[in-house]
Amino acid sequence: MKLSLDKIPVDKILVSVVSLITIFGAFLFDWDQTHIFNPNWPPHARFHNGQTMSMGVCLGLLSLWLLWHSKKTTRFEFNLAVVVASLYWITQASAILYPGTAFFDPETVNLPRSHVLGLPIQVALQMVLYSLLAAAMFFRRRFQ
Repeated sequence: MKLSLDKIPVDKILVSVVSLITIFGAFLFDWDQTHIFNPNWPPHARFHNGQTMSMGVCLGLLSLWLLWHSKKTTRFEFNLAVVVASLYWITQASAILYPGTAFFDPETVNLPRSHVLGLPIQVALQMVLYSLLAAAMFFRRRFQ
């Protein structure tokens, strides 16, 4: 049996990967001493971190639902799933533009996982995820 790309929903799988990273990523990166358990963070900062983590779960789940709730995903549902999957990462990219923000707190800036190829981990991850979404859009247009 020969498999062809037009039979495998590569487009939906790529968006699903981004959605799953959106659901679980903040918990993997923030559920530690650098964020939610950081003794230097005031309670209100933790509140907003919790809000951000929950928003990632909601956006990821909505994107997955748009992709997989029916056997045939419409063009609108697919495009909306891509937009929803990207929203968390777009807002993360824009966060550095607000006054007084930084990619890292002073005590965590030199942790081993803070940079990838000289880039802050957040920027490197965003580049990968945007690339996955762009590839998904390419596969959708090419094979659908």
